[in-house]
Amino acid sequence: MGYYWPEGTLLETEENAYYLQNEETLRCAMRIGQILEGRALLCDYNHNLIVDLGCCRGVIPREEGALGIREQTVRDIAIISRVNKPVAFLVTAVEYDESGALRPVLSRRAAQLRCRTEYIERLTPGEIIPARVTHLENFGCFVDIGCGLPSLISIDQISVSRISHPRDRFAPGMEMTHYYKTSLYLRTNSGNLDIYLSKVGFEDANPESPISTAMRLGFVAQGREYIFEINSAHNPNADDNGAKEPEGGYVLRHDKTDGSTVAFTPYNSANYCSYDPQTGAVSLPEGAVSLCSVSGNGSGGYGTPVKIDIYLWL
Repeated sequence: MGYYWPEGTLLETEENAYYLQNEETLRCAMRIGQILEGRALLCDYNHNLIVDLGCCRGVIPREEGALGIREQTVRDIAIISRVNKPVAFLVTAVEYDESGALRPVLSRRAAQLRCRTEYIERLTPGEIIPARVTHLENFGCFVDIGCGLPSLISIDQISVSRISHPRDRFAPGMEMTHYYKTSLYLRTNSGNLDIYLSKVGFEDANPESPISTAMRLGFVAQGREYIFEINSAHNPNADDNGAKEPEGGYVLRHDKTDGSTVAFTPYNSANYCSYDPQTGAVSLPEGAVSLCSVSGNGSGGYGTPVKIDIYLWL
C-alpha cells in the first residue's frame, strides 16, 4: 500500500514540478489522476482558494476546499487557514478565465477522499505512517496524516514518560517520517512474565550517534526490573538480565552473535520504576506501557523468544 503524504511533502519534488509545467502536463495529470501540490496564495470573498501552480494560477472552489465542507461537517476555517501553505489537489478541469488566461479547476476534497478510501481506511493497528505536526493544544498534538486530513495524538499517547505539554516533544511543522527501526527479542526460563516498557534511556549513549550500544530500554516484569540492550534481528537469544544486584549485570551486544556482552548499571530509580532497596520490590511506574508476555518452556528451559519491533524517531 502506497503512502498519501502530508501536505508539503510533494511541493518541491521533481515529479510535482513536471506536471505543473504547462497546460499539456496539467491535462496529463488530470487524465491519470495524479495528486499534486501548490501553494495557496489567497482565499477570496467566496472562500475559493487561489493556488500558485507556477505556470498559472488554479482555483479550488469552496466546496472542494476540504472534505466535509460540502457536507457541512467542517467549518470554513479549514480553507482559510491554508493561505500561504501547501495544498494537495487533483486537477478536475482545465479552463480559461474571462481574459483568456489558463485557470485550472482543482479539488483538494477529491484528493482527501481518495486518501481516506484508498489509504487511511485500509490501515491496521500497529502500522507506522508518516505525519506532520500542524498545531498543538494542551490536550494533544494535531497532525496531517495525508493530503491535509487531520488526526489527533492525545497527550497521554505522546510519551511513555509524563510531559506537561505536547511542545515538550513536538513543534508545528515537525515531520514524523524519519525513524530508526530495530528488533528486540525477549526470552525467559521462568513462568509467564508480563512485560512493560517503563522508559527509554540515553544516559550513556554516544553523543555522536543517537543509536549506540550504550542505549538501553527499561522494562518492568512482575516485580523485577529488567534492562535490555537494543538487539539486532540476527541476535534472537537475548536473556532477561535481571537488574537486582547493586553492582549491575551484563547484556548481549547488539552487534555480535557469539554471546559477547557489555556491562550495565541497573537503573533502580524513580526514572524507571518504584524500587524498594530494603525488599527489592519493583512496581510499575505511572505511564508504563504493556508490551507482551513471555514464558519458559515449562521444564526450566528457555521458551520461544518474543520479538518486539522498536521505532525511534530521530
